[in-house]
Amino acid sequence: MAQVKFAYDSANDVLFLYNEDVSSAGSIEIADFIVSFDRTLMKIASLEILDASKVLSELLKKGLTPDMLACMKSADLAMVHRPNGSYVIYNLLIVYMEKEITVRSALPIAETIRAAA
Repeated sequence: MAQVKFAYDSANDVLFLYNEDVSSAGSIEIADFIVSFDRTLMKIASLEILDASKVLSELLKKGLTPDMLACMKSADLAMVHRPNGSYVIYNLLIVYMEKEITVRSALPIAETIRAAA
């Protein structure tokens, strides 16, 4: 997993994770996620999560608020390819009110990548 930069827009509840070392050649939208890839479709350039606090709370069964996401300390992002599919893996570390909250999730993208190729 590569540690990536991140930005959270609390006014619009949008979380943006990005790898400065990977140039985007295109992107796909999967529900509330926008994933940008390099030209080989093997590396991820960025992941944007729309309505981030709502979406992450629903997916992970954790009550994440915009205030919590604004306290994010680090993020990791990776693309994993398996024989049965490809996934975007992301990890977030949030420190809120002196408590560490770890968010780990995977976004399956196999069919979408095949269609984009």
